[in-house]
Amino acid sequence: MTNIRDNAIYLVVSVIILFFMWSIKPTYDITPQGIYLPYASPQKATDPKAIKLYKYTPTNAKTLGTVRAQYHLEADEPKGVDAITDFAINKAAAVGADGLVINFIGYSQSPEYPALSGFQLKANAITLPRQ
Repeated sequence: MTNIRDNAIYLVVSVIILFFMWSIKPTYDITPQGIYLPYASPQKATDPKAIKLYKYTPTNAKTLGTVRAQYHLEADEPKGVDAITDFAINKAAAVGADGLVINFIGYSQSPEYPALSGFQLKANAITLPRQ
């Protein structure tokens, strides 16, 4: 009889500990995060809707800086590309860029540590001569 009672107590204590650990687990900010690394002085902010995306740097473009961003998702979803690109566009617009040259955008998956999976982006914020 004592053995059953002891097992029941162990089970209840285990469930309480499991619930406690589940309730204090860290949460992850599920928004893109990143940094702008300047090469030149920022200019007057531009409208993010006016930013053009480029695969290659146009002739006569001046590089204002580099945008690096990451967006943690546990699965390769289309919304990840959109979210990280919008984040980079907003960073570039804040420093007066006319365009964004996407150097790298991709998803890396970590099977052992899903929290490390996510999108990475590296792009150059550029401005073009006014005509």
